[in-house]
Amino acid sequence: MTMSASQMVNGSSRDSLSNWIEEKPDYCNLNVLQKNRLPPRSYFLPTTSLLLNGVWEFNYARSPLEAPDPKEYALVDGRMQPDTEISSPSELSGSFSMVSNINVSNHQPISPWITINVPGHWQLQGHGRPHYTNVVFPFPVCPPEVPTQNPTGTYRRSFYVPSTWDTLTQLRLRFDGVDSSFHVWLNGIFRDVHLLAFPRAGRIEDLFVQTELDEKYENAILSVSLDLHHPSGGEVSLVLRDPAKNNHVVTSIRKTCNANESSLGIEFPVSNPKKWTAETPLLDMCDELGLWVMSEADSECHGFYDAVARPLSIPEEMDYGQRKLLAFPQAAKFTSNNEEWREAYLDRMRQVIQRDKNHASVIIWSLGNEAFYGSNLKAMYDYAKSVDPGRLVHYEGDAKGLSADMFSYMYASAQRLIKLAETEGVNADGHYEKPVILCEYAHAMGNGPGGLEDYQRAFREYDRLQGGFVWEWANHGLWKKDGAKEFYAFGGDFGDVPNDGTFIMDGLCFSDHTPTPGLVELKKVIEPVRLLVESGRFFIENDYDFIGLEHIIATYKVESLGSSTIVLDSGELPIPLVRAGQRIKLAIPDHIFSYPSPDEIFLTVSFRLQSATYWADAYHEIAWWQHRISSSQKMSVSQPISQSWNKLQVDNSKAAFKITSANQLLQFDRVTGYITFWRSSGLALLESNSKASSAIKPSFWRAPTDNDVPVTPLLAMLWARCHDKPIRVICTWGYNVESTYTISSNGALAIKIYLLPTGSHPKTVPRVGLDVNLPRYLDKVSWLGPGPGESYPDKRSSQKIGIWSKSVEELQTKYEHPQENRSRVDTRWVTMLDQNEAGIKVTGEIIKDKDKDPERTFQWSAGRHTADMLEAAKHPCDLIEEDATLLKLSADGTGLGSAACGPGVAEEFVVKYREMQFSFVLEPVKV
Repeated sequence: MTMSASQMVNGSSRDSLSNWIEEKPDYCNLNVLQKNRLPPRSYFLPTTSLLLNGVWEFNYARSPLEAPDPKEYALVDGRMQPDTEISSPSELSGSFSMVSNINVSNHQPISPWITINVPGHWQLQGHGRPHYTNVVFPFPVCPPEVPTQNPTGTYRRSFYVPSTWDTLTQLRLRFDGVDSSFHVWLNGIFRDVHLLAFPRAGRIEDLFVQTELDEKYENAILSVSLDLHHPSGGEVSLVLRDPAKNNHVVTSIRKTCNANESSLGIEFPVSNPKKWTAETPLLDMCDELGLWVMSEADSECHGFYDAVARPLSIPEEMDYGQRKLLAFPQAAKFTSNNEEWREAYLDRMRQVIQRDKNHASVIIWSLGNEAFYGSNLKAMYDYAKSVDPGRLVHYEGDAKGLSADMFSYMYASAQRLIKLAETEGVNADGHYEKPVILCEYAHAMGNGPGGLEDYQRAFREYDRLQGGFVWEWANHGLWKKDGAKEFYAFGGDFGDVPNDGTFIMDGLCFSDHTPTPGLVELKKVIEPVRLLVESGRFFIENDYDFIGLEHIIATYKVESLGSSTIVLDSGELPIPLVRAGQRIKLAIPDHIFSYPSPDEIFLTVSFRLQSATYWADAYHEIAWWQHRISSSQKMSVSQPISQSWNKLQVDNSKAAFKITSANQLLQFDRVTGYITFWRSSGLALLESNSKASSAIKPSFWRAPTDNDVPVTPLLAMLWARCHDKPIRVICTWGYNVESTYTISSNGALAIKIYLLPTGSHPKTVPRVGLDVNLPRYLDKVSWLGPGPGESYPDKRSSQKIGIWSKSVEELQTKYEHPQENRSRVDTRWVTMLDQNEAGIKVTGEIIKDKDKDPERTFQWSAGRHTADMLEAAKHPCDLIEEDATLLKLSADGTGLGSAACGPGVAEEFVVKYREMQFSFVLEPVKV
């Protein structure tokens, strides 16, 4: 048996195919959604099925006009023979011109037949280019017309129907996924293809399993609706088995159906079934039926705006009414409110509901994403409720909750989300009927997201706020080799135009599905157990929704953190009985708080699994809490360790002046006033080089993150206006910087900086601090502060305060698009040492506000790449290391936010451009 399939994806030519063909093709005909396609049904495979995956013959054409016509091929020995022999792949990506250059008088394919893997994307097998855009279409849009320049693939496969199959079976061809229009003769194919054999005499065409628990949520009724094909009548048998008991038969029912009876309903009473929750998962298998019930819902919707948030070409001569038709989504001009498109909308809703209706894990249907709102979406909602009334329906575009069962929003800030929960859909008496969710929030692009704790706090405090969905799980980079370079590619790496660059790299996991620091932060923020301190008393809170804490053990540790870690006490804390959602007082022994120490003392409590589960080992940590018992009694400047600065000498030359002693050399540049070199006991601690003219200087810049450079049409428009024109830049603001260097007798160097803003300055700057150039061999890093991972002012909850050690290489996070990384906040001290444990130690004192006490913690990072290099590199393989260790000491640094597609950095985490004073003390270690 020979089967051929032709599939097309959207192209780029402005001409429509219907202009070149006498009879409008199906894919340009709004009234043709299918031909000879069987009605949608639930997904199940009969025992007689043949998987047709594998190597298929394939033809790639730049247009349907040039795709092979099956009528022009003859069958020889049961196979369709092409005019050309199968050969190697040919790259036929086509041009992206807006004018068609296709010769319609010749419909012969310009590509030979080759082979391709099914399932698989042809763009990843040498044909065309991978292409992603978020908002801007990569091809002209004029529905239902289709561009002529429209890549088309034709697939061909010969196979034998198994001889063991009954000759009276009905054969069906099933494609699990194709895109975006296809025809089958006997239909890139990126999912499985099956040949299914059903008995002709009688069969189950479809089944719908629904469940309902009683008022006590104990026992259940399992309802099974069957669509039958039984021309002669027959018998139907249903058996309910318990997989936990070797498929023991719980109950069975046999019913007789009459001739031509097309439907049958059967009910099973189920006594006290096990209840699945995310906290007690009982089954993690695909395609298994289960009992489900909606006990409560999580949901939320996007705000309403007066105009469509996309560029529209509106002629100035149009009156208000005409403009409104173009600018408002409710206008009939848009497909969401156009009755001619209604059946197309409903067809999509039917397909997804009928396919997935028996999946117990599906609890909410969604009408789509970012497709405006109109009568066609309302029709989809009505259809969903008519066939499956037990499930909720979500749609973010229904901003006023006219039909959706919840209010849903995208990327609202935590503050705006609270306001929406308090006002949207709330009656005058304060009553509301629909919950609120964030269907997308905390856009996890690059280094971020920041501010997760603010959202979680709102979710906890407002019952109506039922949570949200972080966008998104993983980056979508494609592994690519380009000569000697290997990297995860994104927009623009394939010659794809237009493209959205890194906007596809927005996940909590990297492209290889290893976790980013953002996922580690999310795990901490949503942890199910918390300890709280109120009025000097300790409380334990169970944030699970269904279960207690009986499966958890709690251990504690009391540590003194100074120049080293001293464990003062440790043990196990008994956990009281705490039901889901409860908060109960926790008894912590008094002696834990009575240990004397000149250093900071911290109590850390760890909550771990008592026993192994299928997803984690025993003693896996699921939550932790840290509490500072006492502060350090020491000053930030360390005690003297030597008298190496005694008997100072000053060598004053024209270009520089040097300060020396028996073991020290400190050199300043007379022009800039910056330090260029510092050596102690023969070991260089600071040094300038050809790329850094000073060893240490004030800095107010960091490499941008993806959230610092949001991708917006406005920025693109501004750049397009001026990128090819001369621009005159006038600097009208800055800082007056007063630097004071103090050389102590103990060998320490104190650098005090006073900043006074001048001119018409901006409100904020990225950071305030010092850039320090160290020799490369100072590679071993230790610090007292949050760790071991990177942290920022609004992304630090996941890091425990302790003493941590890493190499400079281990400090960096290798984001797939290079950007600012490696930061550690709230640090008490940091050392940079060589392999002999000699080097430099840094402490700090920050005065952000003259009316407040100094802070003795600071932010820092260390690496091999300059900010300019991180900003310029497109991929990690483009990064060039400096022959130095680059230490950044920050008195203040900006948070991360999620402005790539969401709110920016919260006010409390931005660096205000203001008068400020800070100092850092650098002292030699073991030299």
